[in-house]
Amino acid sequence: MAKPPVVGRSIMAVALSEGARNWPFVFGFCVTIGIVVKMSMGLNPADAKKSPFINPDAHRY
Repeated sequence: MAKPPVVGRSIMAVALSEGARNWPFVFGFCVTIGIVVKMSMGLNPADAKKSPFINPDAHRY
């Protein structure tokens, strides 16, 4: 039997059913953001000057 549509169900019932379905995406998003923040906090100005992303016109041969 299919679940009833969102209309007619409580917000908590919808949140639980969608949370059970989407938890891998949410978990992966949180892990990715955590890694990006940790790596960004570890940068210093010397690293930024050497980075091709911060300074795209720097030529390296």
